[in-house]
Amino acid sequence: MDDEKLDALLEAMAENTTTLIDVQKQAASTSASTKDARTYVQTIAKQTDWTKNGRAIAAVLTTALEKDHTALHAASRAAQEMRGLSVELTRKTDRAAEAQMDG
Repeated sequence: MDDEKLDALLEAMAENTTTLIDVQKQAASTSASTKDARTYVQTIAKQTDWTKNGRAIAAVLTTALEKDHTALHAASRAAQEMRGLSVELTRKTDRAAEAQMDG
């Protein structure tokens, strides 16, 4: 093998070795970051008072449902009143038409 080919081979091997070392460093860094993230999430999960948070969420939802319930009843009452007024208006219109036809 001549010197040129040997130099090219050695250069390619050195470049591949450098690339492999860089990839190994990145993999180690990624692994450490993943482990740190997992530890962080586990710590947060352990420190979270799930009962307290559940009660707080339930209270917010209950309040919202009560407001919706109240609003629905108000809308129902308003619809009943509108229906009653509509019936009354229809009767008055009928009487007025009859009176006009009689007169």
